[in-house]
Amino acid sequence: MAGGDGTIRTASAIALDLGLPLLVVPAGTFSYFSTDLDIRSAQKAAVALGDGEAVLVDVGVAGRRPFVNTSSTGISVGLVQATGRERLEDALGKKAAALIALFQLLRHGRPHEPILDGRRARL
Repeated sequence: MAGGDGTIRTASAIALDLGLPLLVVPAGTFSYFSTDLDIRSAQKAAVALGDGEAVLVDVGVAGRRPFVNTSSTGISVGLVQATGRERLEDALGKKAAALIALFQLLRHGRPHEPILDGRRARL
């Protein structure tokens, strides 16, 4: 599957359900998962496939949804979803847009209260 972390998360759930291996090809905004696997290009993924290289990875579950590598709530999700962030990136660059989005999120965001091991936690 070619994509970023969100695409890979979706594809990994399907591969897990079907009992199939998953070829990860980095092609999204950023793929922390493929980077952690040291697959930094489509060419490198193709070479690994051709060489028969594979790794077994752990799969976590959050809210009945499987995930690989990272599951996120709160500030990371808020930064990705920040209103106008992409428009600001075009005008100011990624770092400045992320800083503005972070300021807005901290100013207007609310704490999250996930349930961890049966207990409510405040983040």
